[in-house]
Amino acid sequence: MSAFLRPTVLSMVALAVLFGAILATRLPPSLQTLEAPSEVLFDGASALQTFERMLPNNRPHPAGSAENRLMRDRLLGELRTLGYEPDVQTAFACSSIYPSCAPVENFTAIHKGSGGGKALAYVGHYDSQMSGPGAADDMAAVIVMLELARLVKERPQTANDIIFVF
Repeated sequence: MSAFLRPTVLSMVALAVLFGAILATRLPPSLQTLEAPSEVLFDGASALQTFERMLPNNRPHPAGSAENRLMRDRLLGELRTLGYEPDVQTAFACSSIYPSCAPVENFTAIHKGSGGGKALAYVGHYDSQMSGPGAADDMAAVIVMLELARLVKERPQTANDIIFVF
């Protein structure tokens, strides 16, 4: 190999190795299974199953729609199955960004802590735009919240209240 090509080839090999190392650190972790050991805190497979139950038809569910009421009922059912007693608050709201108004139903589920400190709140919205199912905005957060709600119920008592706001 010529003296001119040797540094170029070595540089390209070094860049390929560096690129491979960077790529390996960016790969997503594999989902944990439902049979995972108890020390696993977040069960990705369980979250995926919950996602499929909550968004079975992958339809948009904007505030005030029949699909949104179905979504609300599925979420409330899931929380009740986990042992929570959700509190539903109904209002009529108008957007300051979009020219629309609709009836909205927000709800909370509270896990009571043993202490009197400040509560920790997780917040996500379960409605979507008319143009899409809202899987990324904001059902991903809602599913994570449901998985956290499940985990909290399975763990020993927490010191502070944990409030899930949907």
